[in-house]
Amino acid sequence: MEDKASQIATLEAKKEKIGGINAYQKASKLGEARHGSFNSAKWILKQMRALKKLPNTTEGTEEKLPKLRLLDVGALDNNYKKHVKWIQCKPIDLNPQSSAVLKADFLKLDSKEEFDVVVLSLVVNFEGDIRKRGDMLRKMSRTHSGSRLRVLLFCRFLV
Repeated sequence: MEDKASQIATLEAKKEKIGGINAYQKASKLGEARHGSFNSAKWILKQMRALKKLPNTTEGTEEKLPKLRLLDVGALDNNYKKHVKWIQCKPIDLNPQSSAVLKADFLKLDSKEEFDVVVLSLVVNFEGDIRKRGDMLRKMSRTHSGSRLRVLLFCRFLV
């Protein structure tokens, strides 16, 4: 029986053989564009409107709400750019596939920077180290201003 280190090395080699994280992210962007698959930003915007954190644009009212500072961790793109009037988004990823996304490690971000909304959309699912998953959840609380929203999305089959 293989030891844990050998099993991890074998899995990493298989992942790289099929294209690694670059191939996965490109496929995700392509799938979203071609098939309109789940875009978490659409769901998050809907929820923020329901919670009265964003104006309800369908009613045509110009509500005076503060601009939300949103951190989108594991972003494929800046899916909030159309909402710049209400949202100041900082999209980050370890391996950006878009020039709109900053190359950054969420766990190494300046902990003094606070956000009204912190989005970890599926990113926890793809962290293999359970300790780092816990670190992400703790960091999510520390980078949060405390008065707004935390959004944590998991794949349905993991729930």
